[in-house]
Amino acid sequence: MKNNNKQTTLWLLTYSVNAVIIYLAGILFPQNVAIGNTSVESWASILVTALLVTVVLMLVEPSLKTLKVKVSNSAHIGIIYGIVNILALWVLARGANWTGFGITSLWVAVILGLVLNLAQFVIWKDTMVKRK
Repeated sequence: MKNNNKQTTLWLLTYSVNAVIIYLAGILFPQNVAIGNTSVESWASILVTALLVTVVLMLVEPSLKTLKVKVSNSAHIGIIYGIVNILALWVLARGANWTGFGITSLWVAVILGLVLNLAQFVIWKDTMVKRK
């Protein structure tokens, strides 16, 4: 039960921080990150994008286990999660009509994905490592 609480806390924090970072990206860099459109309100765009990125991240570890991929150290898993963040943002931005989230280029996805990855690492370290 204790591990379930940690996992729930981890994913709720990850979702919240993803939402804040996506919101700040839209506020600080409106020329590169579009939040909302004529079909999707800004707040809904932030919540949906953050939720979908978080759900995709939740699927990484089970997918690796299913594919029987062994990751030996945290640097490799960090790279995998970074790539997943970048790809998730890029794909979500391609569906901007439905998500309300848009970016100007792949480089914006790379930078935003790396920022999300760093924040997620800090959350993971604080939630999963310190509280053992």
